[in-house]
Amino acid sequence: MTDAAQLWAACATTIRGEVSDAVWQSTFNNAAAREFDGRRLVLSVPSLVIKERIEGRYLPLVRDALAGASADEVELQLLVETDDSPVEVHVDPAPSALGPLPDKPPADDAPSSSTSPAGDAPLSLE
Repeated sequence: MTDAAQLWAACATTIRGEVSDAVWQSTFNNAAAREFDGRRLVLSVPSLVIKERIEGRYLPLVRDALAGASADEVELQLLVETDDSPVEVHVDPAPSALGPLPDKPPADDAPSSSTSPAGDAPLSLE
C-alpha cells in the first residue's frame, strides 16, 4: 500500500465514524488517494458535485482526520476523475441529414391573432 493509500485509509476510518452511512456512501466512498508527497494528499473524487460537497461541508472534518493521521500538517487537493477514458461527443453541424431548411415557416391553419377564437370576425382591440 502506498503512503497516499495508507494516509487516506486512516483518514477514511476517522471520517466514516463521524458521518452517517448515507453521507459516507454518497460523498466519501468513491474517493481514492492518488498521491502523497509528504505535505500534500491528492484525493480523487468521481464528480464535481462531490468535490464541492467536500469543500463546502466536510473540509474541516477531513482536515481534522488528516491532522490526526499524520504528524505533519497535510494539505488536501481534490481532483475530479470521472473515468479513465474520455467521453467523445460528435456533433454534425451540417443539417443536410435532415433535408434542406425551409425558407419560411409552413402556413398555420390556426386563426390569426386579429380574428375571434371562432375565426369568423375580427377582434376589436379598443
